[in-house]
Amino acid sequence: MVTTTTATAAFVSIAARPASPSTATLCAGSHADPVVPAVGLLDVPESLRSMIMAHLPAKDLVAAERTHRELLDDTRRYAMDTVRQKYAERRLPLADLAQDEPVTWWSDWADGATLGPLGMQPPSPTCTSRDPKKLRAPPIGFWMRELWAWENAVQVPSEEYATVQDAAGAAPPGAHVLVAAGMHVVPQTLVINKRLQLLGEAGADGSPLTTIKGQNLQQNHSVVRAAHGGRVGLCGIAVWCYASDSLRRSSVSVDAGGHLYARQVGVKCVSGRYSAGVQVHEGGHLLMHTCSVRCCTGSGVIIFGSGTLQGTTLCDNWFNGVEVQKGARGSLTDCHIHSNGYSNNDDDLGSGVTVYGEGSEANLRRCVVHSNKGGGVLIHSGAKGALQHCQVSMNHAGFEFGDVDVDTSSEAVLDHCEIKGNGEHGREQYRVLAVQQQAKLTLRNCTVRCQASSFGTGIEVQRGASLDISHCKIHGCTGSGVLLRDQDTKATIHHSVLEDNDLHGLEVQAGSITVDAQTHLTNNRVHNIYISGTNGECQTNIDKSSSGKVFRK
Repeated sequence: MVTTTTATAAFVSIAARPASPSTATLCAGSHADPVVPAVGLLDVPESLRSMIMAHLPAKDLVAAERTHRELLDDTRRYAMDTVRQKYAERRLPLADLAQDEPVTWWSDWADGATLGPLGMQPPSPTCTSRDPKKLRAPPIGFWMRELWAWENAVQVPSEEYATVQDAAGAAPPGAHVLVAAGMHVVPQTLVINKRLQLLGEAGADGSPLTTIKGQNLQQNHSVVRAAHGGRVGLCGIAVWCYASDSLRRSSVSVDAGGHLYARQVGVKCVSGRYSAGVQVHEGGHLLMHTCSVRCCTGSGVIIFGSGTLQGTTLCDNWFNGVEVQKGARGSLTDCHIHSNGYSNNDDDLGSGVTVYGEGSEANLRRCVVHSNKGGGVLIHSGAKGALQHCQVSMNHAGFEFGDVDVDTSSEAVLDHCEIKGNGEHGREQYRVLAVQQQAKLTLRNCTVRCQASSFGTGIEVQRGASLDISHCKIHGCTGSGVLLRDQDTKATIHHSVLEDNDLHGLEVQAGSITVDAQTHLTNNRVHNIYISGTNGECQTNIDKSSSGKVFRK
């Protein structure tokens, strides 16, 4: 039997202690003690506490467990209603931005998609935010921490704190810093090395009304910096970096051991040359949702640690939209990446996404990548990339690259993607997909089309690279659909269609090609299959029923 004193002690323990994996004992004896989640700091109003305590005297263990669940439900409801009202007053999405456990944003309690912890992949393309298998209700600890953060919030500007730096320095760990609408200029980097969330205000369309602007900062400094040990949340805030000199800076940076979680944040960095919007150093972690990164004089986001971007727009940056380098991990879901890069005489520099270096990996899902100057997605120098349900189109890759370019011992897998290229300024020898220098490219259920003004190749394989195609359609190219250019290159084509190309469906200048009987090559203007041997020996294993006539030079 549970006494009122024991139950009251348990409740006080839950309500007054910091979040931890410890438990509270409701029952002594041989029965297993129910495990009660620690829920964080909370000073429950006396009226609510009295109401809940009236339920606690219990006749047996079953009743005790039931009444304790009622206690938790009542406490959750009170915290939930209060926290939701606070976010609504600032027109901000309800955001769990700085937890140790998996991070979930809550625009509504019943409609939130769990992204998973940092380093984990986001939900598969077939899952929607309303898929009950992918949803979890916010634990009571979330609501308790949020309520405590609001009750201990620090406002700026206020009588106590005139600047964002003063408010952030004075705020206790875990609290919110409420930054009023308007422009807040910081003369030096805002360094945060504790758990803290900066909440601005948003307009009716969701765009931030609060701006933190760094002006003429020192070289290699940033406006906001998540330092080691910092778990920094940004929501409803624009972060801008401006300077008229030539020094390199960034708007937001994440150090090793730092975490930055951003929702509904706008980033710009107009400073010197090659200044990034967001830079994540090795050992740092970034998570962005419904943000924009634009108009940076370097790349939009540079990841040397780990980064997850969802529903984010990266555009009009002078170099790459996103860079993943030096063994870093990046994940992009439902992102719009366009109009990055610049033209330098005859060269186009800067791509939508660049993955570079041994051990670097990037996964793109349901992303749209278009109109970037130096290519759409570039995977180079031992990196790995995967694209699922993506659209990559109209990127101005020129001669060297393609809309998707896999180079130098790298590997890429494209699944259910639509790739369409057009080249630029009528350049010849343009290719939509290029795989070269011992790289490997695998295509599954993709469509490829090239609308370059002349000699636009769908897929080009060269310099010891390999290609594996299955259940794809390659059509409408102004050159050949698939081209093997050099010796030691090889390609395998299964269950695919190569048709309506202005030159050849399949052209082999050198290398090894295998085509199965379920592949159809039809209506290509010159030849369905052309084996020229122009650049070396050709090895072919082509099922005759797949293409009809094979032309050999």
